[in-house]
Amino acid sequence: MKRNHFPCSLVVCLSFACLTMYSCGNQADEPQVTEAIQLKMDPNNLPPVAMLSELVTSVRIVPLETKPDCLIGSVGRLFVGQSDIILVGHNNPSELMRFSTNGKFKNKIGREGSGPGEYQRVWEITPFEDSAVVYLNMQSRSKSLAYNFDGTFIGENTFPRSLRNPKVLDDHRIAFNSNKFEVRIANSLTQDTLDYIPTSPQSSSRIKQLSGNPQTGFFYTGLGRDTIWRIDSDSMRPQIICDFGTGHFSSSDYIGSIGRSGGYPPGHFSIGGGVFYGSGYYHFALLRQKEDEEYRYFHIVVSEKTGKSWHLEQSDRSDDVLFCTSTDFSTCAHSGEWVAVVGAYELIDALPKIEANQGFTYPAGLIDQIKDLSIDQNPVLVFYTLQSSE
Repeated sequence: MKRNHFPCSLVVCLSFACLTMYSCGNQADEPQVTEAIQLKMDPNNLPPVAMLSELVTSVRIVPLETKPDCLIGSVGRLFVGQSDIILVGHNNPSELMRFSTNGKFKNKIGREGSGPGEYQRVWEITPFEDSAVVYLNMQSRSKSLAYNFDGTFIGENTFPRSLRNPKVLDDHRIAFNSNKFEVRIANSLTQDTLDYIPTSPQSSSRIKQLSGNPQTGFFYTGLGRDTIWRIDSDSMRPQIICDFGTGHFSSSDYIGSIGRSGGYPPGHFSIGGGVFYGSGYYHFALLRQKEDEEYRYFHIVVSEKTGKSWHLEQSDRSDDVLFCTSTDFSTCAHSGEWVAVVGAYELIDALPKIEANQGFTYPAGLIDQIKDLSIDQNPVLVFYTLQSSE
């Protein structure tokens, strides 16, 4: 099943303000499963640690062009469309940049400032095929701006109250967090509530995550939750439910900051975000509070067809292809490939292992690409083709 095209005139009206955008939507495979996938995630019964070569059939890299006007410390938000890459620099979150799919820098989108059509900090982006909607982390997060991909400012919308982590779903629907609801879908023209998940004592109010885009699907989960909800245009449904057994924690277990003394009971689990879908698989991060008062993320991969799951370590313990952190997946591209962001220096350091690796077939030219990298250049995007979902 393919996602419908969005109208080429996308009008979003929230409360008493109106925002106009232009969009010609992408086509992307949607999940076929209507019933939630049930996963067993007991601390003593985790999915097997997978080697990356077990899940992927090919790899390619796209170095992002390095120029004085497009320097990126690291990548925060990332979208890989049919013709464009849109990203926000993690170390410079006031920079929204556009690259071609071969890594050539095209332009910045918008500019920093406090005037009309300007922003001070990018909080979230929801790109459509020919336009990007930029949500700003102002003090109240109550402002959204819309630009064409070429950087042309289209419109501005100021909300009457703070909407946390808003996500545009289509031409007149939006999903967002609020104090009353963990997540709510509203008709932006009439303000009517279409569906919602009420605030629950099982979920921490500290971290709620709406993630995704029209290409990878929209999902919601909250820290302390054991469920990932898929958000459709006017409804929500559980997509993945994790049984953490004795290792589940809720907001009532919270006794301090995560990663510090007494965050959550050691050994306990929660879904940690990073949810997306592509090529017949789901991806999400699993957070585990460790005995040494730190927390650790695992990358969970789930087959849509069978519900079989694997977990990947964010290190060369799982990465037997590029021998770095390329298992730290960020999103799914329009092509269906899964995308990770790595530092050029990681690939340079791993080159001897890659050249010696007889267990994976690399495309012609990949070794030469890595040899041409410099240690201080912009990050590199890694594209993986996954095996057919079983």
